[in-house]
Amino acid sequence: MRAPTTRRGDAVTELPGGHRAPDPYRALEDAGDPETARWLAAQDAHYAAHRATWGDGLLARVAELTASPTADPPVWAGGHRFRAALRPGGEHPVLLVRPPGEPERVLLDPAASGPDTTLESWHPSPDGRSVAVLISEGGTEQGALRVLDLDGSVVDGPIGRSRGTQLAWLPGAFCYTPLSPRPDGRLAREVRLHRLGEPEERDVTVLAEDGCTSFALETDGHTLVVVASRGPSAPKDVWTGRVTEGGVTELRPVLRAAGSRVQARPTPDGVLVLTDDAAPRARIARLTPGGQLIDLVAEDDEAVLRSFLPLPAAEPGAEPELLVVRNRGLVTEVAAHRLADGRPTGLVALPGAGVVTSLTAHGATAFLGYTDPTTPHTTLRRAPGGTEAAEWSAEPPPPAVPRRAPAKAGAPPRSTGDARTATVPCRAPDGAEIPVLALWTGPRPTGPRPLLLQCYGGFGVVNGPTYSPEALAWVEAGGVHVRVGVRGGGERGARWHRAGNRATRARGAQDLIAAARALIDLGWTTPARLGLLGASHGGLVVAAALTAEPRLFGAAVCLAPLADMLRCERLGAGSLWRAEYGSAEDPEQAAWLVACSPYHAVRPGAGYPPVLLAVFDGDSRVHPAHAHKLCAALQHASHHGATFLRRESGVGHGRRSVGRAAGLAADQLAFFSTVLNGPNPPGPARSGTTPAAARERSGA
Repeated sequence: MRAPTTRRGDAVTELPGGHRAPDPYRALEDAGDPETARWLAAQDAHYAAHRATWGDGLLARVAELTASPTADPPVWAGGHRFRAALRPGGEHPVLLVRPPGEPERVLLDPAASGPDTTLESWHPSPDGRSVAVLISEGGTEQGALRVLDLDGSVVDGPIGRSRGTQLAWLPGAFCYTPLSPRPDGRLAREVRLHRLGEPEERDVTVLAEDGCTSFALETDGHTLVVVASRGPSAPKDVWTGRVTEGGVTELRPVLRAAGSRVQARPTPDGVLVLTDDAAPRARIARLTPGGQLIDLVAEDDEAVLRSFLPLPAAEPGAEPELLVVRNRGLVTEVAAHRLADGRPTGLVALPGAGVVTSLTAHGATAFLGYTDPTTPHTTLRRAPGGTEAAEWSAEPPPPAVPRRAPAKAGAPPRSTGDARTATVPCRAPDGAEIPVLALWTGPRPTGPRPLLLQCYGGFGVVNGPTYSPEALAWVEAGGVHVRVGVRGGGERGARWHRAGNRATRARGAQDLIAAARALIDLGWTTPARLGLLGASHGGLVVAAALTAEPRLFGAAVCLAPLADMLRCERLGAGSLWRAEYGSAEDPEQAAWLVACSPYHAVRPGAGYPPVLLAVFDGDSRVHPAHAHKLCAALQHASHHGATFLRRESGVGHGRRSVGRAAGLAADQLAFFSTVLNGPNPPGPARSGTTPAAARERSGA
């Protein structure tokens, strides 16, 4: 079946210095254009016709794995315990509260407001009598703040509709960080003060720095700490202020350009700062009243500091502690230190080779959000002075849910259904060692298997071994799933990030290509059975690798990918990411963007493999036009008709319901199983020639 076509226009993107880049599918940026609407409807029909032939051999298992209960670490406030959890049979996590001496109950179920309503964030007041929540609809991640009392009634709001709003409670008030467009169209944030019960029109701006796109807020009831950023990869400033009744005073900058990755927390003995300034793998320091940083926990020789949690003394005579989370390659480790002088006191054992996602405390007891390849997001508890963090259950415990043992690096499988992980040696052409972690079941691969290669590689984010229903279903059926920590991510610290962003962005795709070749050379897979998988920025890396070496891969899936890097600033939230990518308005940086823009790299006759592009109408970060334009370019350049656009309404870039998540995962695996002749392939796909085989025979 031929893919739908649309007109190729003569639009160009004007670049500094008089340079011009063709943009033949500019019209697809306008969803209201009649021709665009016709083309999108034709793409829907094209995808649906092929999807019907792929079958659903893994759907039941994916649905089962996606529905596994999850639990975030609890937060205590005024003797009340709050936590968010996905309960058995639920579609979205609910917010739970347990008042002192009472059983736990649901405080907020977002599903009560509609099937596509999501709880984005929640913030209990210090006395525990109310909680500020932000809920969104249709996957937009955008919503207004509302304050609930403990019977679920709204007592204040709506306030400050935006996305990613941070919040810090003050006596009788809170600070929050709405995002709004500036007169020039760019997005910026400010810190506002809202006094409870007053209309939003009376809210006061307490901090507005030109170009700031995010603020992180922390308070201990005495000091407000603000980390201000002009972009995820830009240097951060630290401000402090004194908390007063109904407000904050003396808010002033205490550190300027304190590093590209900065966290700051107030403690009774002053502010602690995690920074990668002068320490690519990060350090923790005390902030002196004079604005100096005195090292408390020095930079490690190999592991990268990710976060920390100060803990008070458990009893008189005991030492206050500092829990420190690091990543060593792709995997998390946790260590305890003395808070007084930073001296390490030992590692904290985790259940497996996974990722710690968050930290909270109740007195001297720590609670850790944790996940690994076979463990859905759960909560671990570490007792004061303890040497391990074990799974914690709220009282009374929820119904028992069968769960496979955590995947431990190098551990032999206990049965053919057990998962096993191992690092795979890989070096880039320039000699850099690339972190690669493989997941499979049964014996170690000794012959070619269908293999999915997944990456992210941006914004200093670590592509750690988290729970993935599609990955687990794939390996249970006999496939292999591999995570790669390409440059641009945070696997080896700030230098690793800088080695793959801005002018060096192409290294991310080069590292992914190197990992693919290493796995082929080991005999684990072949080009025809090798699939690429990336979401958001990871979709950009996958698309860049795909257009650079199309015959090295058998298939690719890009979820909400960036693709037209010359128009990135004008689409979605792209104006927030100049520090990561560069700006097309700058002559030097425009050249970087041309070099890493997959849309502009597509060439007719290159022999691209089948590609599935997925977009979400509620996406407020990556505009669907990126995928629309890449889809049209690939379909124009190929003759096999196996480039597909999967569109979905009512969801966006972030959280989604259990049913929606299972559907997306099942569609990806059905595509890969068919194209790669993968594990448990559906019957209809085996009766004819797979797209990959047809491409190999025709040389298309």
